Amino acid sequence: MAKSAKNNFAVKVSGIAGTWSQMTGGGGTVEPIRDRSGGSTKQDIIGSPPSFDDITVTRVFDVAHLPALASLTKALGRSRHTITKQATDANMTAKGKPVSYPNALLVGVVYPEVDSNATTDKAEVTLTFSHNGPA
Repeated sequence: MAKSAKNNFAVKVSGIAGTWSQMTGGGGTVEPIRDRSGGSTKQDIIGSPPSFDDITVTRVFDVAHLPALASLTKALGRSRHTITKQATDANMTAKGKPVSYPNALLVGVVYPEVDSNATTDKAEVTLTFSHNGPA
């Protein structure tokens, strides 16, 4: 089995052209419910329904993105997308089955920050999605 670096993934968002350079979130957790029956020395642990962290995708801003960003901003809270994370090899060839997060709701659009004195920082755009877990 080959090990991967963080850069050996391709992230896409349906309905939005191109790939994304960063993706965070998407993991799930449950809050365990603990119950000890009378007289028992051991707890029963019951799983609650899962909750999933929001997914944030980021990429370098391009002026060509402005029309799509304007449309996405107007569609906040209504626009639904499938986010796909595909493992790749060193040549960026897809390997294995991708992880997809269907029906993710767009809940945030962040335009690049501005700093006229910054000469080496990337201008990035970020989208945030809420979802119900991977397919």
